[in-house]
Amino acid sequence: MTDGCRRVSLGELHRLAWLGVNRLQAGGAAKGDRVIVVCHNTVETAVSLLACAAAGCIAVPIHAGYRGQAVRAVQQECGAKLIINGTWEEALAAPPQEPAKRPIDWARELVSEEEGCYILYTSGSTGPGKGIFARQKQVLFCIDAIQKCLCYRKEDKVLGCLPLSFDYGLYQLFLALDAGAQLCLAESFPIQRLPSLVKQFGITVFPAMASTMNLLLYTRIWGDAGRDTVRMLTFTGEEVPEGLFEKLETVFPKAQLIPMYGLSECKRVSILPADRKDKREAGSCGLPLDGVSVRLADVEEESGIGELVAEGPNVMEGYWNRDEETRRVFGLNPATGQRFVRTGDRFRIDEEGFLYFCGRKSRLIKTGGFRFEPEELERCISQIPGVIQCRILGMKHKVYGEQICVCVYGGAEALGQIQEKLAVLPSYLPPCRLIGMDRPFPESRNGKIDVNALRKWIEKNE
Repeated sequence: MTDGCRRVSLGELHRLAWLGVNRLQAGGAAKGDRVIVVCHNTVETAVSLLACAAAGCIAVPIHAGYRGQAVRAVQQECGAKLIINGTWEEALAAPPQEPAKRPIDWARELVSEEEGCYILYTSGSTGPGKGIFARQKQVLFCIDAIQKCLCYRKEDKVLGCLPLSFDYGLYQLFLALDAGAQLCLAESFPIQRLPSLVKQFGITVFPAMASTMNLLLYTRIWGDAGRDTVRMLTFTGEEVPEGLFEKLETVFPKAQLIPMYGLSECKRVSILPADRKDKREAGSCGLPLDGVSVRLADVEEESGIGELVAEGPNVMEGYWNRDEETRRVFGLNPATGQRFVRTGDRFRIDEEGFLYFCGRKSRLIKTGGFRFEPEELERCISQIPGVIQCRILGMKHKVYGEQICVCVYGGAEALGQIQEKLAVLPSYLPPCRLIGMDRPFPESRNGKIDVNALRKWIEKNE
């Protein structure tokens, strides 16, 4: 593993992780305790996460962009015993020692599969959002099922530029360790660094975000980085812009281009087989993983589109300390004994079982690869004197996938207060757009806000 500043072998990583276990225990952390890990894309953060796994603690990875108040909110929400936001310089500088006489395969040997593994928080508007709780057994299933499809190799160099607080980034750590591959950690911002990182490390496996790659190719700054080394690019977390795959085929002629679908509540649902370019061109995000079943709920008779429900060992436990929301989204199928999750996403399924994303049912916004829940911020803005109506939408954006658009009617004199509310959003979220309207929001026949009409008005007046 390397982060550009240092390089550690698997044996040295093993030694550092067990040193981390000792430090966690010295700090009073025991099995089942929550430990917040402020994530930078460094060897130190990887060590902290692995130490939590080896100690049986529940890691709570949070983005380094979280401000002090946001970190405290997460700590209060999950009852974390410790916060790790330091470096391991002392340990990394120490002379190499023989690893402890314990298995390197930490989670599979030392911790029960029923033990908690992590809590991943979504991006809340004014608080920490919902914490998705995973046990070791779900993580191990997902690693095995994804590896069966993607086949990371020992000789691979995997780019780890996605945040380790984002499940797509976190699982690069797990998958690289599982395959014995080299994980090359780096911060991805500014995104103009990506071509030089791919070239510097000789990357072979590139977990990418479609909106980022689309922007880099649109601005023509990519060049020939990875042309001869990258053998696979994967995509998940957002819709792939039309025409992107065709552009990528010319930039990475030797690479497999693999669209996938998943969400943090069940990590990965589907992966497209590399040899089904026909389905990729048709817009599919793949077939369900082995052991995972899917079905559609509330299907529209004419289109055959419905909400995707995923069932299997990949489905996480639920939302930490939020029983009502867990019951609304998750469930247990008594016939199979398997957990299921209502994804909130609309899909169609073809005759071969391939999945096609058709839009989002829930109000969740995915911007720049991050999840954002708008309801709480809407309530806060609506309480500002003078604000008559407030609605937050995710509008299509060629760079971010979706952009957070805050629509406000009334409250022209309160724009300063509204801007203050937006200023405390997590710093890693892409910029919001504030739209002041001089007329009430359009309404549907039942008197509710007509969101589709509002979207059309925004698009027309851009």
